[in-house]
Parts: sequence; structure tokens; C-alpha cells
Amino acid sequence: MRWSHFILLQCLLVMIAGGIVYFHKDRVVLIKSPPASLAQWYKPENKRQVWLHNMFKLRREMQAVRFYADNNDAKHLEKWVTLLSEHYQKIGEMVPEWQKKLDLEAIAGLQESASSQRYQDVSRALDDLGEGCKSCHAD
Repeated sequence: MRWSHFILLQCLLVMIAGGIVYFHKDRVVLIKSPPASLAQWYKPENKRQVWLHNMFKLRREMQAVRFYADNNDAKHLEKWVTLLSEHYQKIGEMVPEWQKKLDLEAIAGLQESASSQRYQDVSRALDDLGEGCKSCHAD
């Protein structure tokens, strides 16, 4: 087979695939779109971009929980676990479509481990919670 025939065949296949996608664009999803309710937390509908602030708080709180669990500091750990739980549950309030994606068992286990001062369990629960975060952020 000549190279010119091979290249022509490749171009033809790409054009056919593009045509199929174009004619079925109402049924083809190349990426997962976020829920429409998320738009209310971003500019221009929201000047403060509350969603991003909540995500930044969650990151800071997860880092603090890890730090205080590693240092066996029950007083500060309890404070940061409470804040983490509050802001984590806020995700479901802000975007109801994602309520079912939240790992409420992991956050409850984290709170229980922190109140019982089981620092290794806190780290494990935090890892479980982090896996849930990765599943959403990978979409």
C-alpha cells in the first residue's frame, strides 16, 4: 500500500468520525460538565467565588488535621476536624447533585477517631476522605 493511500485513508476516517460526532453532538459527551447549580458560586453570579473559598478551606483544614494528628495534639485536632466536617458537608448544600458523592461515613469516622484521640485512625480516615476528593477532581 502506498503512503499516499494510507494518509488518504486516515484523513477519511478522521472526517467520518468528526461527521458522526457533529451530527450526534446532542448525544455525545466528551467531558463531564459540572451541574448547573455550581454556576451560582462563581463569577459573575457570585462576586466572592464562594465555591473556591470553600475548596481552599477544605485543603487548609485537611493539612491542619494531618499535622495535628501526626503531632498528637488533641486540642487543635478537634478544632480543625470540626471545621473540616462543616465545610465538607457544605459541598452538598451548595451543589445538591453532589450530595450522594460525599463520603459522610469517612467524615463521621474522622470525627470519632479525633474525639477518641486515635491518631492513626485519624490519618486513615483522612486518607479515605482524600480518595473521595480525588474521585471528583479526576472527572
